[in-house]
Amino acid sequence: MQVQRYLLKNKITAVINEQGIVTEYKPVYQRNITVYKGIDNKLQFRLINQDQKPIDTSLYEPMFVAFDENENQIIDRACTVLDDGSSSTKGLFEVDIFESELLNFKEQYLSYNVYLKEILTGKNVITYSETNFRNGGVIQISGNAFPGPAESITLSEANSKLWFKDNSEDIWRSQLVDAQPEINGNEALHSIAVYPGSFLGSVTLEGTLTEQISIDQSNANNLDWTDIATLTFDSSSTQIANFNGIYDYIRVKTTTTPIAKVKKIVIRN
Repeated sequence: MQVQRYLLKNKITAVINEQGIVTEYKPVYQRNITVYKGIDNKLQFRLINQDQKPIDTSLYEPMFVAFDENENQIIDRACTVLDDGSSSTKGLFEVDIFESELLNFKEQYLSYNVYLKEILTGKNVITYSETNFRNGGVIQISGNAFPGPAESITLSEANSKLWFKDNSEDIWRSQLVDAQPEINGNEALHSIAVYPGSFLGSVTLEGTLTEQISIDQSNANNLDWTDIATLTFDSSSTQIANFNGIYDYIRVKTTTTPIAKVKKIVIRN
């Protein structure tokens, strides 16, 4: 079976208002841009005037800015001018959004703007996404192309809100961690990394196949839970354990208090 794929340039039109008048170019909407996590993204723009004619960009330095959903500026950089004087490249410039810049961003919508710096005067000139004087645009961050590794679950700072002491034993148990059985097959691989800090003693990972767990069952020592792996600490060295199996929930059990001692415990399903 043959499947076609397209290698396309992500090209967007930017309008500059040279004469202060509005003509017929009034699109219903300006399309959103989609960029993908896990890869460098290149965006290409063509600068035109209100008559839809390309503008010579040699007099300007195009600038690209982007803001996250909390209106924090995350990108502010000069674009690369592609205009070499020919009719095919007139008004063209491009900007890179690098893989590293999107690494710590969840899938969301960003706002962006393109403005020009006049080379002779240093003044900033705004560009528009349409001749109705709308200057902003929208970028969607997508993780569909390169999903990457699953996010880890961290039991950080091991404070008293994360740990519960057994009433009948000198045992502490952590809050429940969803083992995500719905996304794991029979060979589901899990990992746990323990950064002990000043903690000395044993850390045991427990698992359960019980789908519905009450508050009493979640911290109790009963037959619903089984030991998966045990790590013993007599120093501050980090230890890692990998294990396979489908569990509904997992939790951590310690033989001495971890509160204000264990630096963090990281679990990845």
